Amino acid sequence: MTYEEYLNSPEIPEHTEWVNGRVVPMMSVSKKHMYLTSYLIRLLGDYVEARQLGEILADPFNMKLGGGLAGRAPDVCFVRTGRLELVRDQFLDGPADLVIEVISPGTERIDRQEKFAEYQLGGVPEYWILDPQHEVAEFYVRGADGMYHPGTTTPDGEFASTVVDGLRIRVEWLWARTPVARVLFELGIGR
Repeated sequence: MTYEEYLNSPEIPEHTEWVNGRVVPMMSVSKKHMYLTSYLIRLLGDYVEARQLGEILADPFNMKLGGGLAGRAPDVCFVRTGRLELVRDQFLDGPADLVIEVISPGTERIDRQEKFAEYQLGGVPEYWILDPQHEVAEFYVRGADGMYHPGTTTPDGEFASTVVDGLRIRVEWLWARTPVARVLFELGIGR
């Protein structure tokens, strides 16, 4: 099946991805996955909107990377204002600037290996892998060599995004679901 057929077929369920010409059903997510994803959509959505930086997109919206790579539905992704022409009616036609995948039981291999390789090859500049079950956050930044390198976090667990201007994420906020208004205040929004 071509990617275009995948997008336009009324028989295909919504919670799927297109991989190597096949429709791949996505697993149901855990409660922790759902809570973290919802939190990130609210937090990043409010931050990006307040700063007019671009758009936040989320599963089941699809991202089609070039070069015959898969059409994936990242849990959360960010597209800068200058690249919004890539956001089509049904999919993102190229790499997001930031992709976030939240691990659920059964998705670790896909997120850490398959998607990692695809996003790296497809040109996604920043990739976060968040594991709410084990409270582990990994941040990867694509270097000039086209490879992902671990992003630098401060000793107190803060990561400064390389693609979302001014965004600093403290890992503890993710697991504690620190109120969005408090985080935005700390980030200089709403003062």
